[in-house]
Amino acid sequence: MVSKKNFRSSEENIRISEEEQERFLVPSSPDNKSSFFLNDMNDDVNDDIIHEENVGVDSNLLTDTETVKDQYDELDNIISSIGMGNFQKRLLVLCGFGWLSDALWIMCVSIILPRVQVHFKVKNSVIGLLSSSQYFGMMFGAVFWGIISDIYGRKQAFSWTLGFSVLFGYISSLSQSFEQLCFLFFMLGFGVGGNLPVDAAIFLEFVPKEKQYLLTFSSIFFEIGAVIASSVGYLILPSYSCWEEDCDVTKENNGWRYVIMIFGTCTLFMLISRILFFRLLESPKFLLSHNRHQEAIFVFQEIARINGNEIEIQLDDLSSSEHSHVSSESNNNFNKSSIISSRKLSSLFNDLKNLFEKEWIITTMIVWSMWGVLSFGNVMFNLYLPKYLEIMDNKEHIEGSEAIREGLMTFIIYTALGIPGAIIASYLVETNLGRKGTMFLAAAGVSLSSFLFTKIHNHYSVTLFSMVIGCFKSINWSVIYCYTPEVFGTKVRGTACGISSVFARITGMISPILTGVLISVSISAPLYVTSFAFFILAILVFMLPIETRGRQA
Repeated sequence: MVSKKNFRSSEENIRISEEEQERFLVPSSPDNKSSFFLNDMNDDVNDDIIHEENVGVDSNLLTDTETVKDQYDELDNIISSIGMGNFQKRLLVLCGFGWLSDALWIMCVSIILPRVQVHFKVKNSVIGLLSSSQYFGMMFGAVFWGIISDIYGRKQAFSWTLGFSVLFGYISSLSQSFEQLCFLFFMLGFGVGGNLPVDAAIFLEFVPKEKQYLLTFSSIFFEIGAVIASSVGYLILPSYSCWEEDCDVTKENNGWRYVIMIFGTCTLFMLISRILFFRLLESPKFLLSHNRHQEAIFVFQEIARINGNEIEIQLDDLSSSEHSHVSSESNNNFNKSSIISSRKLSSLFNDLKNLFEKEWIITTMIVWSMWGVLSFGNVMFNLYLPKYLEIMDNKEHIEGSEAIREGLMTFIIYTALGIPGAIIASYLVETNLGRKGTMFLAAAGVSLSSFLFTKIHNHYSVTLFSMVIGCFKSINWSVIYCYTPEVFGTKVRGTACGISSVFARITGMISPILTGVLISVSISAPLYVTSFAFFILAILVFMLPIETRGRQA
């Protein structure tokens, strides 16, 4: 039964023609995007994109901070009025594909690295460059796609990130040298790096405040992806890998190529699902921040319709004519190219400037540091564990394909414990612990477990502590994925999340190289460094000034 909600009583409702509806649903190019500023004489003019010398707009046309805040409050009320329904549930799954894709490609390197080393005869001191190349690409991708989502909209970046991953994933499986593979994984990382900042922003901006904890839960897709990646490696690599020095790698060591192809096919399926089976609407918060109020109204009405409701919203619910409007003479003289160029530059620099204002600078620096430290410790342990397991198996006189199989089985168990970790995190963040308390306990747990890991020397104990670390590690990632987009405002969310990912990618580049050096010094050295890194993370979490539990993103 379809219910009808009247968000605000008025004599006349906004009606949008079929032609306009079609235009709103088709991705906007920069040119037709600027035309939306001309359609409604009552739309506010954003000070990020209007220059008085170009359009002659008086200063009283600029929307002040309090007005913008009131508009976001109204928008949050509308989102809560629509509620959680089929649209948000489908979006949760499709955004989860971004997490799953990230896990596939990040874990891919850890799984295939020993086989690639054999295939191209790469030295221990150099092999870490493959992982570093991927993280280098992810660093650039995080910034690029985060900025694109803030300037051109969340909708544009939503599919392109997966598209890049598919294209360069397939090509990388055909690499004929280690140098080619590193370059192609750099390009692959460029696409993968945009998944998390873009998908997190999209999901948060479509769900009511009381359902934001689902962003924490959605990180379960990352853990599922890690398990899938480990399982594919377990099924493929033992049968299609070399473990003898005199084997023909061109014929007998192509398992790593098959693994990459399988991951590319999985990512292609996710991309097709996003394009064909779900019609993504542009984020209403993005539309409002760019003064495209009429489009935002249509998006709300579409979401309500998909959820089985009807909602009546007036233009006055999102904007007020007393605050600003543009004269017809100004409209006629509007220079579209100056709008676009000024928007690109001023939006980026204003976003960055806002992040370093007195109100935000402490939070900004701590959050970015947290991402860097967490990524550093996580990458180090992920790369260390397979290598350590091979060394243990050799000590226990397990050789050949059986050694590969034993090591990958333990790795599957390690990644599988991330699934309950994500579920536990989604529960704890809504308790009195909140986001900060949950992450503090998880960081301290990994630090202690990693330290104790150095004191054990048998296979069963290694498996047990790997499970504990896998669970706590998952809780850390689940909470930080949720906390970061929650703590930053809508207009800077994509940029802030993107730069957070950059810090993660920078330390992710350093960690593989340092891991190789540490292993050559002592087999336990990477564990001590991992333990210390998570100890620093716990301190950073304790210093956070803001708890986001119960806040509307």
